[in-house]
Amino acid sequence: MLWNNDLDSDLVQYFSKKKTPLDSILDTFSDIIVIEDLNFNIVAVNNTVEPLLGYEPSEMIGQPAERFYEDTDDFEERKRKDFFGVSDSDNDSVTFETRYQKKGGGILEAETVLKKIKNEKGEVVSYLGVVRDISKRKQAHRRIQRFFSLPLNLMCTATPDGYFKEINDHFEEVLGFSKEELLEIPFVELIHPDDVEPTMEEIEKLAAGEQEVTVSFENRLRRKDGSYHWLAWTSTFDEESDLLYAIAHDIHERKKMEEELITAKEKADEANRAKSHFVANMSHEIRTPMNSILGFAEMMEELVDSDLEKEYIGNIRKSGKNLLKLINDILDLSKIESGKKGVDIHPVSVERVVDEVMSIFALQAGNKGLELRTDVDEDLPEALLLDEMKLRQILVNLMGNAIKFTKEGFIEVGVRSKEIPQTESRVNLEVYVKDTGIGISEEKLETIFREFEQEDYTTSDKYGGTGLGLSISNRLSQLMNGSVTVQSKQKKGSVFTLFLPDIPISTMLEESGEDGGESYNIAFNTGKIMVVDDIQLNRQLIAEFLKDYPIQVLEAKNGMDAVRMAGEEELDLVFMDIKMGHMNGVEAMKQIKKKKKDLPIVALTASVFDVHSEGVQDTWFDGYLRKPVNRKQILAELERYIGFQKGQEGRTFIKESEGAQSENNGSEAMSGKDQKKLAGKLDRKVSGIIAALDTESIMMGEYRELLSELREIEQEMPEDRLIAFNEQLASAINLFDVDGIRNLVNHEYPELISRLKE
Repeated sequence: MLWNNDLDSDLVQYFSKKKTPLDSILDTFSDIIVIEDLNFNIVAVNNTVEPLLGYEPSEMIGQPAERFYEDTDDFEERKRKDFFGVSDSDNDSVTFETRYQKKGGGILEAETVLKKIKNEKGEVVSYLGVVRDISKRKQAHRRIQRFFSLPLNLMCTATPDGYFKEINDHFEEVLGFSKEELLEIPFVELIHPDDVEPTMEEIEKLAAGEQEVTVSFENRLRRKDGSYHWLAWTSTFDEESDLLYAIAHDIHERKKMEEELITAKEKADEANRAKSHFVANMSHEIRTPMNSILGFAEMMEELVDSDLEKEYIGNIRKSGKNLLKLINDILDLSKIESGKKGVDIHPVSVERVVDEVMSIFALQAGNKGLELRTDVDEDLPEALLLDEMKLRQILVNLMGNAIKFTKEGFIEVGVRSKEIPQTESRVNLEVYVKDTGIGISEEKLETIFREFEQEDYTTSDKYGGTGLGLSISNRLSQLMNGSVTVQSKQKKGSVFTLFLPDIPISTMLEESGEDGGESYNIAFNTGKIMVVDDIQLNRQLIAEFLKDYPIQVLEAKNGMDAVRMAGEEELDLVFMDIKMGHMNGVEAMKQIKKKKKDLPIVALTASVFDVHSEGVQDTWFDGYLRKPVNRKQILAELERYIGFQKGQEGRTFIKESEGAQSENNGSEAMSGKDQKKLAGKLDRKVSGIIAALDTESIMMGEYRELLSELREIEQEMPEDRLIAFNEQLASAINLFDVDGIRNLVNHEYPELISRLKE
């Protein structure tokens, strides 16, 4: 831009008389605009000078610029280096930082741009200065400098493209590089190859705004000698400056110590496993001849007549049994330590296990005059997924101790379960053994679970035992992610509690030998079903039950998956757990039925009351099975919806199709007339019996008589829905499933009659 010779006077007029539009524009600037002559005297200045320096424009006009510098020596230096350089050089402007003295005291830190003003001949006639307040920026810079002057940590700023912008001296001390070298090396080249990817992921997330405020991570940086040094970083990103700010703690010694500890632990574990393996082998080798000694001692006892000889042999047998018990305990402990004892998860009736253990000790307790009690929570699920053998062994050990150390009073075994709200299909399980025995002193409570520890040496002398039982029990509980704890007072008794957290409730209950002995002679047609349960083992068990049948089993782990799969697959039947996360069974059923209203869905529920509480009676479930269900119940449901052949007669039952008329209705070619005849027979022979039954206080004998009557009608007029109903009723009676019986008699039976009459 060119200026004429009257520029100075024109500018003075603009700034001083406030009569032109230019004045208004200049006064809106946040920067000071100043005109200086060739001698650096102020010719004009805008009104912004007042809020920044405290002077009115009239106070500054005509004054030398150096008067307003904090340091006049600084002004002379600027004039020599910069101002004259501007005058004499071809550059049109120069930028520098300086400090101005405010009128009322204080300093304005500013960045000044000085630009030449030329006339038409190209001669410099004045200077135009733009003074910008950078006080806040300088204060921030000083804070950063103080940050970098801290002695204990590595501190830096870095650009997003991977270079250090500024580092403190501690970097040089730790890494051995000079500051100049570090500023030229992309920091990614310093990171250990194994740490590059996780480090860059954190930095990229931070720069992209995916992480809030800060990120923390650990990595190794390469030293100048080629070794690597461990650092723990905390980093943040400043959008305004587009810089990463980071502080790093030196954790190299800690990491070295951790690695040494891990190595030492691995060596100790290996040595312990080798010891346990040796002990296990030795125990096995000792146990074999020990069994022979005990066997021959028993035979000798029958051959001798002398009381003294019998006493000697009795002592041999007693000592041998104690030694064998010790060997077995050591073998168990060594198996646990060597990792040979895994966890074998199956559906288990905890109440049944408790009853069986109590029966084992009933004779011993009776001989000592002790009362045995049980207290089992009414809400305890009928089947849980856990390791039955370990549960049984823990209870046997705890009961054995209780019998041993209790002279009079009682021993009580209690079971408590508490449903976990977040999952609705898992429980926390507590099993306790309470006695009125000798108790344990307070100082021994901390050591009682250690190997070979007892109350004191007199305990071993008086009561016998090795002191391994509680240690083994605690180790076994830990294998199941649980614990054994104790509360005790001397001469008052003890309570040992086994706590097992987060135990899945089993949908299935494995059949006992009695239940499984009956042949289930069915040949199903091919079919496809879906099992929906958030417990994987529950799904696997149903699939295992059906592995010998031409039934394809699809698995869904929650209601959302079930809805999706039901839309994609052509299914014949769905077994749906009620309580699940990510959409419960009721909601999933409703979603599925909206698109496939004729797809049969059978609810799997802990109780009929769970069904009613979820509002299921008003929705579209086609039936329900009460957990835990067994193989027979599953097959009975399949009979209702999938074609099959049953028995030696080879009768074929056709699955009811969506478009079937009521005449077919899933029976063995039974006409509508025959179905009505069957309904009439049921009305005459059975409905009266049902009406007379008391469904509030159920007597199983009466219901067995009802089942017998139904079986007779089934023999005369076989119809698949009647057969399925009878199988369900038989299963409910065998399982003492009161809720199931009520549902069958009060709901399923009337529905059966109604359908037959249609």
